[in-house]
Amino acid sequence: MKRELGTFERALVIADQNAPFHIVSVLNLENAPSPHILKQSLQILQNRHPFLRSRLLHEKGTYYFAKLVEPALPFYFLPRWNADHWIYITEVELTKRIDTSIGPLFRCTYLYSAADERADIILSFYHSIVDASSVSQFLHQLLVVCEFVYQMQTRGKRVPPVHSHASQGHVLSIQLREDFTASLVQRAHKEGMTLNSVLNTAMLLAVNRHLYTGQQVPMQTVSLASLRPYVEPPLGDEDLASYISLLRHAVLVSGGADFWALARRLHRKIDSSLKSGDKFVAATLAESLVRRLTRSKSFRMAAIALNYSGVVPVQSVYGGIRVMGLHGFVSPYDLGPELSAEALIFNNQLFLDFVYLEADMSREEANAIVEEIKSILKSAL
Repeated sequence: MKRELGTFERALVIADQNAPFHIVSVLNLENAPSPHILKQSLQILQNRHPFLRSRLLHEKGTYYFAKLVEPALPFYFLPRWNADHWIYITEVELTKRIDTSIGPLFRCTYLYSAADERADIILSFYHSIVDASSVSQFLHQLLVVCEFVYQMQTRGKRVPPVHSHASQGHVLSIQLREDFTASLVQRAHKEGMTLNSVLNTAMLLAVNRHLYTGQQVPMQTVSLASLRPYVEPPLGDEDLASYISLLRHAVLVSGGADFWALARRLHRKIDSSLKSGDKFVAATLAESLVRRLTRSKSFRMAAIALNYSGVVPVQSVYGGIRVMGLHGFVSPYDLGPELSAEALIFNNQLFLDFVYLEADMSREEANAIVEEIKSILKSAL
């Protein structure tokens, strides 16, 4: 990258030559990520944003943004003294010049207290590469990526093994009758949540009880979000394409957890994630996630994955043709979830189709988990 600065960008350079002129943003956090998680997250975003890997080049009276061959990560960690420590650091940052000729054109100071997991992220950006809107979006992206990096870890608990491609995949299907499906949908609506959240919760609890021996552990679930409405022009369901985003959510699960309390926590995470635009961030990070998975082969994507399609448009009768059932499966992935499911409502009945690897569980274990899911859903009513 070598790009000449525009008029306003040059004006900001002139202002900075007179006195340090950059944007400083602060995030005050509780239950904050550890320093290494934040550092890793910043590295991911630096790799994604060209301006964070650039410097200013001055040639023959003209300024350019120039790509750094091996950009350093300007990350500084300090123990957090107290609740006002960030104010002092921010005031220092406001007057501390960014060396634009060396770059990168940003830096981060992290004040972190291991005792109470409180922290402050202080980010300084050279004004020519950001404005208020893009900084706000960057802060959102940073927190999303921090969550993503956190989800890779199990804090010393069970680590799902990574298997070879040779592991055979198997399928299991269950069909819940019409009256039970209607009752489940009605109860979910009464609780102010979707059937998607309810099914996710049942799967998490069942997998926790059978594969994690009921221990309290952060568990990840994968859900999918459609990006079709946001394509220009909008893409209808009748057009063949793959416009989806993969969202990962972590919740603390234990075998004895209250079902509806856990469901509400998970639903809030999924709902706020969809409303805040995480699906767009996740879509841009999908390539780097899959690339990292396949290169390192050091972690699994999640404990479970669920794709809930809702009521499908397939009818029961087409002339003399009757449709008695409808199922869907996605190939089991050796680096993917330990248990994945496709869920849909056809002919007023809920169809759940599961896929698992024999290296993760036996047929008997898989059957036990699926029966546990049915039992959990019945108890939830």
